[in-house]
Amino acid sequence: LAIATAVVKVIGAFYKIPLEEAIGTVGYGYFTTAYDIYAVLLMISNMLQLLYNAADLIVVGQFSGSETAVAAVGATGSLCNLIVNFFLGIRTGANVVMSNAVGAKDEKRQSDILHTAMPIALIGGIIVCVLGFLFAKPLLVLTKTPDDILEFATRYLQIYFLGAPAQFV
Repeated sequence: LAIATAVVKVIGAFYKIPLEEAIGTVGYGYFTTAYDIYAVLLMISNMLQLLYNAADLIVVGQFSGSETAVAAVGATGSLCNLIVNFFLGIRTGANVVMSNAVGAKDEKRQSDILHTAMPIALIGGIIVCVLGFLFAKPLLVLTKTPDDILEFATRYLQIYFLGAPAQFV
């Protein structure tokens, strides 16, 4: 994490000067404030995703009483986070495009973006739901999930994938 932060700072230093020249000092101040707020919200979103997984572990641990079931939920955590973060990136891209349209007060473009992004999110969610449900076990085998928890993990991941359309919209 420290290395990633250092790399981001170095890359940011190279882009600061051209950005400041393009939007001015006042504009750059607004940009950095908005970016800091966005970064905090993104961190909160990631923390909530981790808490979601932790809550699943707690519920399964309390009600199943089985270490195997708890291990199965834990084994799916990285796949669930990968899926959520991938589509979070796509959502962020759609938000950027929509923000530009809102800033330009272009209502037709806003409507076009909304009526494009929502079906893409819904169709993408359905595709991920179907493919994820069908390929849950091969994905877990690819991640070298131990055989003794593979069936529990497959069922949990299939249930998780069933909720994909709602997550993406």
